[in-house]
Amino acid sequence: MLLARVGEDEVLDLMVGGQTTVTVELVGPVAYVRPLGRRGSARTFRFHADDPQAVVAALRRGPVPHPLAPERTAPS
Repeated sequence: MLLARVGEDEVLDLMVGGQTTVTVELVGPVAYVRPLGRRGSARTFRFHADDPQAVVAALRRGPVPHPLAPERTAPS
């Protein structure tokens, strides 16, 4: 089963269960890690969502800190 497809036009298609496709177009390319660890960059991301309204609302709110990698202000 194909999990991700990267086109020559810098479009990353993520194959995930669901019925509605969400397309996110960015002003410039961003780096990402593919499911098996290979790295790439894309400026358009297309994926499926069971609740597309919730996904779009979360994207509009902006980035949130990753729960496993908190920001640090000094060495530990």
